[in-house]
Amino acid sequence: MGRDRDSRRLEELFSQHERELGRFVAQLVHSRQLADDLVQETFLAAWRSRADLEDVRDPRAWLYGIARNRVLMYLRGWRRAIAAYERFVERSVPIPQDEADAYAVRDLMARALSAEERAVIVLFHLHGFRADEIADISGKSHDAVRKQLERARAKLARAHA
Repeated sequence: MGRDRDSRRLEELFSQHERELGRFVAQLVHSRQLADDLVQETFLAAWRSRADLEDVRDPRAWLYGIARNRVLMYLRGWRRAIAAYERFVERSVPIPQDEADAYAVRDLMARALSAEERAVIVLFHLHGFRADEIADISGKSHDAVRKQLERARAKLARAHA
């Protein structure tokens, strides 16, 4: 694939996923401005790796993986533990639309889970990725992701109780 074609493909990918990727990052870092910066870093990293797109099976998951890694690098720098709320534990419960409920979710997430656990919960419950897709994004095995989801849900349930 030629360099110009790689660039066009990445620009199309950016156009298709910029908003949802921004939401994903904002859900992890709780700041729109910081999320915007991290999304830009994500696309810079993707731009540097654009020649790899030819070998990528799922470009959307590839992009989410880059974003996830950027966010985790940022959060690890702060040594913050991030978490999720009981509403994420039960798939049938809708995500809170009320501003106060959303704040409570973020607060519990910040107290209960590690950054990695929070990323898995957000990808699964808010962005609809299956465990096998999260495994592709994170570079972990499917079983490891399933166990991480189970542990995170249990932590959330204990923290909420």
